[in-house]
Amino acid sequence: IMSPGMQSDNIAGSAQVANAKGGPCWPVANRLQEFREKTTEKLRNLNQAQKTAILILAGGIAGATAKSCVAPLERLKLLAQSGECKNGLVATFKTVVKQEGVL
Repeated sequence: IMSPGMQSDNIAGSAQVANAKGGPCWPVANRLQEFREKTTEKLRNLNQAQKTAILILAGGIAGATAKSCVAPLERLKLLAQSGECKNGLVATFKTVVKQEGVL
């Protein structure tokens, strides 16, 4: 099983091999590898409180994004389960948006 870090290492490694053989250059892979290395170094230099704050913030953003994406689908599911979804999901979604708005 490969971790995300191993995948980016493989991409950059492939670009280096292609360049050494005179093949096509993958500048995007090289830039991604450089970005990853700089970011990793910056994260290593943070103290524990800063790392904790970053993780809490990232978790909050992930949770808010997930709820925002799933809530409209949950509303459709509840309407379908209660039998109010008579014209199909797309028509019901349009009706809900017209009557209740997006938020």
